[in-house]
Amino acid sequence: MEPPIVVASVVCPGCGAAVPRGSSRCSTCGRVGPAPYRPVVDSRWQLLLLLFGAMGVLGLPLLWSSRAFGLGAKLVLSLLVTIWTALLVGLCWWCLTWSWERLAPLWKATANAPAALSISVSTAPQGISRGASKGGADAEKALAAIGFGERSAGLPAS
Repeated sequence: MEPPIVVASVVCPGCGAAVPRGSSRCSTCGRVGPAPYRPVVDSRWQLLLLLFGAMGVLGLPLLWSSRAFGLGAKLVLSLLVTIWTALLVGLCWWCLTWSWERLAPLWKATANAPAALSISVSTAPQGISRGASKGGADAEKALAAIGFGERSAGLPAS
């Protein structure tokens, strides 16, 4: 019986033995082979896509371990990625505060929801009317402030 044929893609730098494809260690000396992420890190465009599209400043260690960029390019890219990440965080903060300013009056007015939006059934032809409690008036003001009128709330006008 013949020994199995091993297709080697890498030669171990420690002992010179063939390292089988897919293996991370040399079977002879146990030395660790190349990292599986190395082709992505050493590709300029893939690394830039990771930095600016997905990882931001969390990808800076990958940038500094890359062999695709020189020292000057790494310094400039580190600065640009840091500024880009700060801009994205600032944009998210602005969106949150903008949303909060518009929703806070509605939430405050409807804090006591059952009393604020009370609906009573009457014998009037329309059948449903808004309650006249103080909370209801506050809720109607808040709804009007954000653009909801009588008809958009789903209730017929009284």
